[in-house]
Amino acid sequence: MVAEDDPDKRILVSCSRLRAWNWMSTISTRPEEVVVLLNSEARELGSLAFQYPSKAPAIIRLLDAYKHLAGRVEEAAPRTL
Repeated sequence: MVAEDDPDKRILVSCSRLRAWNWMSTISTRPEEVVVLLNSEARELGSLAFQYPSKAPAIIRLLDAYKHLAGRVEEAAPRTL
C-alpha cells in the first residue's frame, strides 16, 4: 500500500488497484495469486480503517468490493483435484 499518511490518497490508490485487479482477473492465468493479492490489500485496508475511524465507511465499501472480486475470481477459477 502507499506509504503516505494521507488516508484519502491511500483510499484512492486502493480504488485504482481494485479497478486494475478487476481487469487483470479476467486475463490472469493464475487466479489463486490474484485472490492472495486481493486479500493482502484488504488486510491493509482493514488496518487503515482502525487508524482512521472517520474514513471507515468508505474503507468498508472498498473491503466489500475486494471481497466480492476475490469471490468472483475463486468461482471462475478452474477446479483442480
